[in-house]
Amino acid sequence: LHRVDRRQRQMCIRDSMVTDQLGVSKQTAQGGLGTLMGLAKTSLASTDFDTLKGYIPEMDTLLKAAPAISENAKGLSSLMGNAGKYANALQGATQAYSQFQSLGISTEQIPQYIDLTSDFLNSQGGKDAADLFEQSVKSVLTAE
Repeated sequence: LHRVDRRQRQMCIRDSMVTDQLGVSKQTAQGGLGTLMGLAKTSLASTDFDTLKGYIPEMDTLLKAAPAISENAKGLSSLMGNAGKYANALQGATQAYSQFQSLGISTEQIPQYIDLTSDFLNSQGGKDAADLFEQSVKSVLTAE
């Protein structure tokens, strides 16, 4: 029971950090966080993602809150499949931008989502998880 209460408090803290500081709805906040977590999931080894998941309450809920990837983003991503060693990063960034756009989140807000998520992970004692997260989503920052 104590663990459930703690996870619920963490989830409330996480959601309020994003909604309060970025001035977005809870649905938009969760969709944006879910988009970043989806990018992390595809970018990280499964053991690294499991480490990250241990610090993010209700990870599955966040992943489900991310909008579906548009057909245009899927098509563009498939064209990038031959882009060499940068293909995965380019594909992930393209898909994430499409998802953020469908949520009404501007490209200027994406770094704020990343910073708030890193701050949350650090506040939960997850410096290693914060580093993994930042490493996994850096393609969104460098592919603009």
